[in-house]
Amino acid sequence: FCEDDESMPPVQALLRREFFDDETSFKAYHKVLQPGTRLSVTGHVGPSRNPGEVLLFIHGATFLSPNSNPQHMKNILRLVHSGDLPLQEFAPALNMVPNELQEQLGKKGDKDDGYYNKVGHQIL
Repeated sequence: FCEDDESMPPVQALLRREFFDDETSFKAYHKVLQPGTRLSVTGHVGPSRNPGEVLLFIHGATFLSPNSNPQHMKNILRLVHSGDLPLQEFAPALNMVPNELQEQLGKKGDKDDGYYNKVGHQIL
């Protein structure tokens, strides 16, 4: 969707829970879909209760790039590190190969906010 194209009707997008493998994946994607985030979505169009508006039911999303908010990056890194978001999808979106991102994140285990902030600032 292009924000600059005023000829397009407003679109609401709805992330469909039933298209995710589990509740954890759904919640993780829900957390990282923030304003300014770029993604590719697949879905189908349905009617909206709002006149002149279209509803897109999302049943697939691929993360393309984060927004510029360091807090957002920290959350993405935390969710990738925990395994709640797929490393294979998010590494290219962060301009890294999966092994490089895995190396940046280190071994699984408890990491504090400072750790994710440091890694996030290196990526941003």
